[in-house]
Amino acid sequence: MPSYYTIIDGIRYKRALLEADRQATAKPGDGRHSVADADHLADVLYAGTGNAKQVLTQIERDTVAFIRKAGKWTAAADRRFLSRVPDAPALKPWQIIGGGTVVQPDFTAVAELAKPILAAHGISALTVKIDVREVEAQAAAFAGSVGFVSALDCALVSFLHDGDRSASPVMLAQEQIAGEGSMNGFTDADRAVQDLLNRPTATLALVSRADMVQAPNGDPNRVFPPEEGEKPEQSWLFSLRVDDGDILHWAIVDRNAAQPTYNYGFN
Repeated sequence: MPSYYTIIDGIRYKRALLEADRQATAKPGDGRHSVADADHLADVLYAGTGNAKQVLTQIERDTVAFIRKAGKWTAAADRRFLSRVPDAPALKPWQIIGGGTVVQPDFTAVAELAKPILAAHGISALTVKIDVREVEAQAAAFAGSVGFVSALDCALVSFLHDGDRSASPVMLAQEQIAGEGSMNGFTDADRAVQDLLNRPTATLALVSRADMVQAPNGDPNRVFPPEEGEKPEQSWLFSLRVDDGDILHWAIVDRNAAQPTYNYGFN
């Protein structure tokens, strides 16, 4: 009986998915994936997961990343596969063969949803760069009593007021104020952070499932996953950049409110 896995360069991949991908590209023609191929690959990927919510294992995530990196797809096939497997890594432009356009992130819907929340915290100028489709996909895939709007509010409260953990915005402001007497003219750490977040250079994002699979590799619409290894299965994961510097911040909001929200940073 063949193994469930194929090992390539020391990494385990799902054998059935690799074989389905090989068969798809071996057909007569230019070797690109069609819409039918995309559906078949998604069916093979989810077969035997035993999970109605279609949460992938790390091996399955690695296998998806492998076939996406190696393949060529029609634009329609790419859209179909991403609709079935939202956390699949994006293709490079030269991998899209044929007509059609690649689906672009929809940041407008969440930006509008966030407006009253940002205004309530005095940070209306903060750029919210979150794809509404990723929000919907995570809400469908991962159970929890804390919805996205509540999680967004909790994350902002934490970033603005919680300085307990290393390199959080408030802790960094406290340290600068203690050493220099003020930060950007503010002697109160919370007000200093509010000022930083209330600038167009500050950007709030949601860590996507794709971000957990592959590093951003220069894609401006991708962010780094949390440094301490938190997973979207358990928490809403928010990423914050307050400027163009090297420090990244994350807020972790438990999907079931079992743990208090917290945030930290990493240089």
